[in-house]
Amino acid sequence: MTISEEQTIWFPGIYGGRTDEVYTQVATHLNFEDLVRLVQTRTQEDGEWCIANGFVGNNEDKMRRMMAWVSDETNIRQCVEHIHKSELDHVRTVDWICRDLANGSKWGVS
Repeated sequence: MTISEEQTIWFPGIYGGRTDEVYTQVATHLNFEDLVRLVQTRTQEDGEWCIANGFVGNNEDKMRRMMAWVSDETNIRQCVEHIHKSELDHVRTVDWICRDLANGSKWGVS
């Protein structure tokens, strides 16, 4: 797997996203357990990549807390519920959920 900086869910600029087929699936078309597994896998991949490539500076502990926040099943469920309420069930991808949660983790983790 080759990841570039703009593909990581925590990239601060214009987000390139990941085009892996598994992450471009419509999130709500998956059963919830599979969605959680995919979000957690992506979070681990991108978080470890950021750490290994020096994009977190001396804040590895904060990145790991952000990774835990994004991977938390409660936060994933809340994101899915918001998708349902917004009537975007056939639009939002696994990649979108990962990015949305990563953005939330920037505010949800101190």
